Amino acid sequence: MYYRVTKISHKEGDKDKMVAHLESMNHLIDTIEGLNKVQLISVSPTEVIGISEYDNADQVAKAQEKFNQIMGGMKSYFTGPPEVYHGDVFWGFETK
Repeated sequence: MYYRVTKISHKEGDKDKMVAHLESMNHLIDTIEGLNKVQLISVSPTEVIGISEYDNADQVAKAQEKFNQIMGGMKSYFTGPPEVYHGDVFWGFETK
């Protein structure tokens, strides 16, 4: 598995607007090849960590244009540019 981790700083109180935008983009998100899941974790009233799981790094690269389009629609809620990291899983644990 390969992950894109995105840290977003946003205006307090805009989380619902961001979710509404993302839900309006489900049709586009659903067309991203190799994307298995996306989860957003609220780590403070003004910060969100997004974790996107892909099959491999090539699919993350191919999804960049769609990622930019999706994120661009939320730009007005951001208080700074998103921080984006990519990487392979090198260890994991799952309960049974």
